[in-house]
Amino acid sequence: MNINYTVSALKYSWQAQQSNGGIAGGKGEMDLEAITIATDNLPPGVTVSYRVYSSNIGWTPTVAAGGVAGTTGQDLQAEDIQIFLEGAPDNLGVLYQCCVSELGWLPFVQTGQSAGTQGQGYGIEAIKIVLGYVS
Repeated sequence: MNINYTVSALKYSWQAQQSNGGIAGGKGEMDLEAITIATDNLPPGVTVSYRVYSSNIGWTPTVAAGGVAGTTGQDLQAEDIQIFLEGAPDNLGVLYQCCVSELGWLPFVQTGQSAGTQGQGYGIEAIKIVLGYVS
């Protein structure tokens, strides 16, 4: 099972793809505005979807794997993200962690939980995402 993700950063455009816990973005370097996530080798019937909380907009629509969540070219930073696994057994989950401006790395969260802040003006600077079996 692999999870691959690419982020778009304000004033920097799309960054290099990261996979399986690699850091996308950069602490103190940039604010993210959008993300795409793709997976391979998931169990049959398991799919990923995700959404981003963008400044001045709120939650953007949930998109399926390969879609763009967030905004591009509008100078609106991503402040929060939720990632979902549909059709997964109870012990399979996605873990993700965001580095947020002024706050640093927040704790890892699991499938469906919020990994940033909302409406506080703190942008996501970097993200790590891992697929795995959870308890």
